Amino acid sequence: MGAGKYRHRITIRNAPTDASRDSFGGRTGVGTTQATVWAKRVEIGSAEYVSGEKESAQNRAEFVIRYRTDITEAREVIDAVGKVFDIVGVLDRKGTLKETQLNCVLRNK
Repeated sequence: MGAGKYRHRITIRNAPTDASRDSFGGRTGVGTTQATVWAKRVEIGSAEYVSGEKESAQNRAEFVIRYRTDITEAREVIDAVGKVFDIVGVLDRKGTLKETQLNCVLRNK
C-alpha cells in the first residue's frame, strides 16, 4: 500500500439536511466537512438508463482511501475541481481493513 497511488485530494462531507431542500426536492447549501483525505480515483464510466420516458446518464467514479469506519452512503465526495459525487456504496473489498472503496455517482446539477 504505497502512498504514491493516493494522488487525488478529496473532501468527504455530510450531505445537507432535508431542511435544506428546494421546492423540487433538490439539495441546497452544503453539509459539514467530515474529512479531507488523499485518494486513488478510478473512472468507472457512465451508464445510461431510462426512467419513464426520460433518458438519463450517470457518471460513475470509485475513490479508494485508507481504511475508515466513519463513512456511510449518507456522505458525499467533493474532488479537487469541485465536482460533487454522491456515495452509493462503501466497501472493504479485500477484507483487510487497509482500504475503503467509495463507489460514487456524479451529482447532476
